[in-house]
Amino acid sequence: MINHAIWNPLLDSLHYYQKGNYQTFSLCFQRSIEYLNLQSSSTIENKLKQRFFYTLNRLGFLEIDTTSPLNYWTVSPIHAVKLKEEYILIAPPYFMLGLTSISRSDPHEFYIYDNNNNNQPHCRVAMEKYSINDRNGISTLRSLNIPLVDRTSWKYLHNTPSIQTISELFLDSIDHVPSSVISTGQKFDFSQSKWIDVEPTSSHQLGLYRIPVKENFSQLLLKVNNENELKHFRITNNEWALLISAKMLGINLRCRYNKETRDFSYRTGTVLPTIIERILISHSFINPKYSDGFFVYKDVPHQTINILNTEYPYLFEGTN
Repeated sequence: MINHAIWNPLLDSLHYYQKGNYQTFSLCFQRSIEYLNLQSSSTIENKLKQRFFYTLNRLGFLEIDTTSPLNYWTVSPIHAVKLKEEYILIAPPYFMLGLTSISRSDPHEFYIYDNNNNNQPHCRVAMEKYSINDRNGISTLRSLNIPLVDRTSWKYLHNTPSIQTISELFLDSIDHVPSSVISTGQKFDFSQSKWIDVEPTSSHQLGLYRIPVKENFSQLLLKVNNENELKHFRITNNEWALLISAKMLGINLRCRYNKETRDFSYRTGTVLPTIIERILISHSFINPKYSDGFFVYKDVPHQTINILNTEYPYLFEGTN
């Protein structure tokens, strides 16, 4: 397991740049590895880098432009989110060093897992927590104009766009695409939640396709039968692509919820929109754990699931 100390220098480096693309993030990550003199293979570093990138996005440290193949990002404004009886500060470590008047609790810890290696932990992350009962500390945060978010999940739930709005924003009707072009790409298999190569004899089928346009860049195309007419669409936002496609194709993403354990699970290979992942992680501030082909979020209240199911019925198994 790689030393957990990478979290702090990486955050400081990202805040130095304030914004960039994935290449900039890679540079910050590499400098953090070198600063700590950590020894690991390039394969492990690449996996860890990707997981850190998306973990920082899930937790609200970074905002990522998912309409761009270059993954442009900006650091989020400093704010504090409530987790049970404490606040977690979404801020770089150098900023927290100056908060000497605030009582700190034991760190909030979680792991970043290697999902390809028996779910072994890649890295342990420790985040600073502050007691909500420390009136002096809370006054200090407010005096610095740092927003205190008491109900993080509700903040996101009240800002979830409707599936109709998302479709209008990111679904463009286009001319029919020849089968010869579609056969060069891959099709998303919703039953297995993975991309598979298009067979020449199956390029006429309805579904979501990923067509290579140039090096390291693909275009998402959707073929649907709309009122007995074959129509083609281009999807311009990767993270909403599966949910939009499920709606248009009349299927679902086969997500599950267990009321007894309060576990929300979704299949590996399924990409959920950032705002949904933030809603799910806000109740625990712990990364989803891999289990038997699923990613599992713990401690998600059924009220949250009810709202998500109402807003996005194409998420859940058995709803279509």
